[in-house]
Formats: sequence, C-alpha cells, structure tokens
Amino acid sequence: MFAKAFLAVFIIYQCQAKSISMFTFNPNCDGIDGLSGTITVSPEPIKLNANFTIDIDLETKVTLASPLKLVTTLSKYVNGAWEPQACTGGIIGDCTVDDICTLISKIPILSPCPIAPLKIGPIWAQFPLNIAALQTGQFKGNVKIYSNDVEKICGSIAFTVV
Repeated sequence: MFAKAFLAVFIIYQCQAKSISMFTFNPNCDGIDGLSGTITVSPEPIKLNANFTIDIDLETKVTLASPLKLVTTLSKYVNGAWEPQACTGGIIGDCTVDDICTLISKIPILSPCPIAPLKIGPIWAQFPLNIAALQTGQFKGNVKIYSNDVEKICGSIAFTVV
C-alpha cells in the first residue's frame, strides 16, 4: 500500500520532460520510524517512453488500525521556494484520503484492517515511464499514514524531472 502510493507518482503522471533522475527514498520522516527498507528505481536516469524498474523491500513496524488516513504531499522547487502541487488522481500531490482501509481490502496481497506489522518484498516490477503534468524541475514529497489520528508511518521521496 505504502509502496503503491510512491509507485503511483511515476505511473499516473505524464510530462513533456525527457527523463527523471536523482530519485531518493527515505523510510523515516518527522521522527517516525514505523517503516524501514528501501525503494530504488533504475536505470538512472529514467528515460521518457522507456521501461524502468522499481525494487521494493519495506517492512512496517506498527499495527495499522481503521480509520487509516493517508496524507500525501508533492512540492516543486520554483524560484527559491517549494510550491505545493494540486491533488491529482486522489493520492498524487497534496491529498488526503480519510480511510484507506476500504481500498486496502481490494488489494489481494494485503490483509484488511487492522494490518499487523508486515514485510513487503523484496519484489521488483518493470513499467513504462508514462508521466503527465509534471514539468521539468526538482520535486519532493511525503506519504504519511495515520491510525486513529496518530502518525504511524512517514516516508519521503525526492526526484528531478529533466
């Protein structure tokens, strides 16, 4: 679920740019350590209209109970400041989903809420880069998961579109 949100950044968007480079993932932000592991993408840079590979090896360290709120942010660096990006597709940009447990129950590999600590991966998948709406520039974002209004998981990404 967490990895799927990050993966959606690459699948849902399309752009006029030629590639994405300098992708980084940090499984801990805001001092929250409810997640450990890695997400890597290759090749570097990822070329537009070409396949890329995402490797996911994550482990949650906490139980996630309903209501399970998902908050995503995506900002672009413009003229010396980070500008929030509008919510697109329900989870890309500055978005909030009040309870994702109903969505999780539809994903065959995940258990319905509550979700006990679990390991995802190592797995990898290959996708075509089909990115729309991102213009060239530097981007950063967060995915936060709240269980009963307490932040349990926080991960961050950063990448450059060139």
